Amino acid sequence: MDMAMQDETRGFDEFLRLLEEQPALRERLRQLLLTRELLELPRTVAGLAEAVSRLERQVERLAQAQEKAWERLAAVELRLGALEERVDRLESRVDRLEEALIRLAEAQARTEERVARLEEAVGRLAEAQARTEERVARLGEAQIRTEERLARLEEAQIRTEERLARLEEAQIRTEEQMRELARAVTDLRATTHMQLTALGARWGIRSEAAFRQAVAYFMDKAGLITERFRAFDQEGQVFGWPATVEIDIMVRDGNLTVVEVKSSLSEADVALAERKAQFASRQLGRPLREKILVSPFLDRKARALARERRWKIFTGQGRPR
Repeated sequence: MDMAMQDETRGFDEFLRLLEEQPALRERLRQLLLTRELLELPRTVAGLAEAVSRLERQVERLAQAQEKAWERLAAVELRLGALEERVDRLESRVDRLEEALIRLAEAQARTEERVARLEEAVGRLAEAQARTEERVARLGEAQIRTEERLARLEEAQIRTEERLARLEEAQIRTEEQMRELARAVTDLRATTHMQLTALGARWGIRSEAAFRQAVAYFMDKAGLITERFRAFDQEGQVFGWPATVEIDIMVRDGNLTVVEVKSSLSEADVALAERKAQFASRQLGRPLREKILVSPFLDRKARALARERRWKIFTGQGRPR
């Protein structure tokens, strides 16, 4: 049994060797074993592979063409969008043009009406022109008469100018005299003003001192001691800059009374007296009981502010307020 198998194996190996050594035998065996379709299959597969390759190239070209087509389509869409916008703008412009044409038509109608009225006015002007020409002719005749009168007036003008020249000379002399008189009056006013100012200043200072002495005397008689408060305002609370502040004061039972004596008081003087009083109260650490103003002259605004700030006012006229 084993010998038979070995013989078969050697025979098969010998057969394979012959196939390898003899191509014609090998081709004959292939024809016997394979059908014509199987034999032609390699050529068919090769043809199919070539066809597929061609198809792939065609598909690639189609894809490229498709991509270009998409790009062209996108560009076309962009252009269409731009065209649509331009169409919208054109439609809007057409609408505006139509409205403008309507307005122009209305304006044209109004212009024609105005032209008709102007033509009527021109006709009336032509008639007026004719009348004007007639009047011009009459004015020409009057002009001749006027020129004759002007000649006579020129002669009279010459005589008048001569008289005016004489009057101008007299006027110059008069103006020189008036200037000298004005200088004398100015000098007199300046001198009088200086004298009155000096007199008023002396009277005001002296009257304030006299009032202050009288107030101190009578208060001393009444047992009230007055003194002159004097302190330096470093922060400028009273005058707006650092300065010495002075005001008459009385202290009784720990309370403070301030007295401001002036020959005349304005609204600004009352405001200053108020700041002085408040400054003295802060410096002495005492509450203000009374604030007294002594002056023969207070204007209306000063009196109103003094009442508002609760000052007692002594003017020598009627009862104190």
